[in-house]
Amino acid sequence: MSDNAELLKVTDLSLDYYTSQGITHALNGVDLSLKRSQILGIVGESGSGKSTLAYALTRLVPRNAVYRSGEVLFDGMSMLDLSEKELRGIRGKRISMVFQDPTTSLNPLFKVKDQIGRVLELHQGMSRAEARRAASGFLSAVELPDPDQVLDSYPFQLSGGMQQRAMIAMALSTRPDLIIADEPTSAVDATIQVQILELLSRLRREHEFSMLFITHSLDVVSAVCDSIMVMYAGNVVETGTVSEIFSSPKHPYTQALFSSIPRPRKSADEEKTLATIPGSPPDPRSLPSGCKFHPRCPYAFERCRTEDPAFRFVEPGHGVACHLY
Repeated sequence: MSDNAELLKVTDLSLDYYTSQGITHALNGVDLSLKRSQILGIVGESGSGKSTLAYALTRLVPRNAVYRSGEVLFDGMSMLDLSEKELRGIRGKRISMVFQDPTTSLNPLFKVKDQIGRVLELHQGMSRAEARRAASGFLSAVELPDPDQVLDSYPFQLSGGMQQRAMIAMALSTRPDLIIADEPTSAVDATIQVQILELLSRLRREHEFSMLFITHSLDVVSAVCDSIMVMYAGNVVETGTVSEIFSSPKHPYTQALFSSIPRPRKSADEEKTLATIPGSPPDPRSLPSGCKFHPRCPYAFERCRTEDPAFRFVEPGHGVACHLY
């Protein structure tokens, strides 16, 4: 199949959570397209729907979640129509996940060899000895020193960076078509973060998997991603290549995110005030009418308060949902 073939296509995906406090509108008409060997960065503040989208794609949502509308096609298969048995053949094998905090994702009661080895035994049909040899190879691939010692360690005996590398090795172990990485560098310090990002970039080149990279940091996106999707209040507000959005962000929310990135002062005498986005993200149980960003937007006018903006492409491949365009 061509490298440009579409691996994942999401159309009009909407999802609600039913709670005792009311209905939470977590996703609202999300469209997404991911090609083979492409890394798409999903960016937004906490509560924008990034992680919910990741779990909704593979139906790893809690029981109080209801799909209101939409379609999720993975390699031509409808993920929302598959049986649980069929899903188990895809999750963990063709689609792997790297979670935000390895200390809560790795089971502290089992050694690393048992956790990676179980994945290989279950999805690849390996014997225990074969699984150990393969797991050692994947730990070497993620640049962990002395992989045999790591295999015989419990997670709490490893540093945060080593735990995250072990999680990435586990995700790679079934040679998936798609890896969903949910803020995989937020729980490690800046030095380890750079190492993890460089590692992911190298592994993508070598293994040619696709990736959804979820983060709140635009700097992280620029390091590893080919394209960006900006989310706000469960809506997609802008999409485009990294170069397009970094050179010419269109949506006021995207512009505000760029303005709030800390920048070094040009001189010791320069006073630099960090820009912030006024207000707070809206309550997903009671979203404002019209554009969901309008209460915080410096450019809002009457139409923004009453009418949802349509998503349109202002340049080939660069789309935005804003009445300014």
